[in-house]
Amino acid sequence: MDPIIIVAIVVIIALIFEYSNGFNDAANALATTVSTRALEPKNALLLGVIFEFMGAFIVINLTMLLGNILFFKPVADTMGKIVSLPAVGSEISNGEIFSLEYLGLIICIGLITAFIWNLGARHLGVPTSSSHAMIGGICGAGFAAFGIGAIKIEIVMLA
Repeated sequence: MDPIIIVAIVVIIALIFEYSNGFNDAANALATTVSTRALEPKNALLLGVIFEFMGAFIVINLTMLLGNILFFKPVADTMGKIVSLPAVGSEISNGEIFSLEYLGLIICIGLITAFIWNLGARHLGVPTSSSHAMIGGICGAGFAAFGIGAIKIEIVMLA
């Protein structure tokens, strides 16, 4: 499969996960203003959308200007070290090669699992963390693919 298609599929699934992250975390930011009747729900939602977008836009631009040192690199490094995966192109078992498709599948399964967790928690009214759901999804996908030895528990404990 073409690497561009694999990346596109992963990005689409990541955006779907982020949708669940948004309806999980946006309530934290807007609940006080709505419950105290400081703003009507429609106005609070509009302000929430504007400021969430501005926050993401500002962080992305600052990251591009200042580099990854201050912002996402430490987070991305930690997330990338949670599960020990073989290098793309290396043999994993019975002559099978660890391909980009295999890596994309592991990432997609982790994101889909986290999305389902967020939906279930929302349906049941249980508070949850999308970040921890993603960590659990990645650990579960790594465990299913390579066993318990693939999970680096010392890194998971830092997250």
